[in-house]
Amino acid sequence: MFENPFHPGSGDEPPYFAGRHVIFDDVLLGLQRGPGALEYHRLIVGGEGTGKSVLLRRIEALARDEWRWTTVTWQGGTGGSLKQLLIEEKPRIEAALVAKTRRVPKAIVPDPAPAGRAIHPNDLLGQTVTSRLRHLGTVAKQHDRTLLFVIDDLQAVGPSDIAALSGSLHTLVSNEGLPIGLVAAGLSNTKSVIGAIPGTSFLEQREPLRIGNLEPDATIDALQRPIESTGRSITRSALDHLVTATEGYPYAVQLAGKYTWDAAKTDDEITLGHARSGAKRMAAHMAKHVYETRWSELVSAERRYLRVAAQLVDADGEISTGEIAEQLGLKHSQLSPVRADLIDRRLILRPTRYGQVVFDVPGFARWITDAGSEDS
Repeated sequence: MFENPFHPGSGDEPPYFAGRHVIFDDVLLGLQRGPGALEYHRLIVGGEGTGKSVLLRRIEALARDEWRWTTVTWQGGTGGSLKQLLIEEKPRIEAALVAKTRRVPKAIVPDPAPAGRAIHPNDLLGQTVTSRLRHLGTVAKQHDRTLLFVIDDLQAVGPSDIAALSGSLHTLVSNEGLPIGLVAAGLSNTKSVIGAIPGTSFLEQREPLRIGNLEPDATIDALQRPIESTGRSITRSALDHLVTATEGYPYAVQLAGKYTWDAAKTDDEITLGHARSGAKRMAAHMAKHVYETRWSELVSAERRYLRVAAQLVDADGEISTGEIAEQLGLKHSQLSPVRADLIDRRLILRPTRYGQVVFDVPGFARWITDAGSEDS
């Protein structure tokens, strides 16, 4: 009963999958529409700690276990190229594509190899990503199967691999109708990263699905359901306090749930007092491991910009970049390099529309106004 159900680790599965069913269903519907649909290739973007990896794993698991699709998972920044991945995964992918089919499998045309000896991975290095994917996509089509690529941290994939993937999908899926789907996730700057790489127009044209903070009702579900599943209860006032304290930021919700649970010790009911203790520890953890770390990496011009931005957040969370420039006594154009770094390199701000930005790190603005301005 008293084993803590909350898991506030990066990429860890939460005890209850709350508030993501709309985007989850949207992605699945697009995949079901097949190669001719624009939604057959989806990009999910959001800040750190918003649950992108968890959502990807849920989509991959359903496609693999319920639809019996053949899935290939890959994570950017882990080393190895797309071509190398296809070399290593080729036997498994082919075996999965031809397995458990009611039809008599058609012959698989092997990749070329020097006469007189077996195929060796080194023999395949000269083949392009497109030719490899065409082979696998053809096998999938012959056996009425679908090959689904699930890629996490797309923004960390090498430029040449992103270009190869984009060009291959355009050729093989849009032009040749091969059943090769894609669901990828990345940080908020992913689309700008893709747009800066030549030959990626196919992926750049995919409109990203944004994953952000949970709505209040979903936040309550994320906290209340795991607690009640253990036989304990939580008061409404405690839930309301945690909703406000976490702002629905998924990582903070798990932290607050964990610390609130710990504060209750062996009490059957979790109360407002426990929630206040949990929220306080959550805030301290966020300050030390999220906000202070990011703040220490900033140069003085970036800190000045953010101090002003934090004071100008409106009711919708937006900030006018023109007002920031006015407060700093500088021209809008003079601040462009600072603003661009905070958006594309620091990943602290995110543009919403022309002349407007928001903090992409939940709670950062409040922390800056409370504590960050003390450090010059």
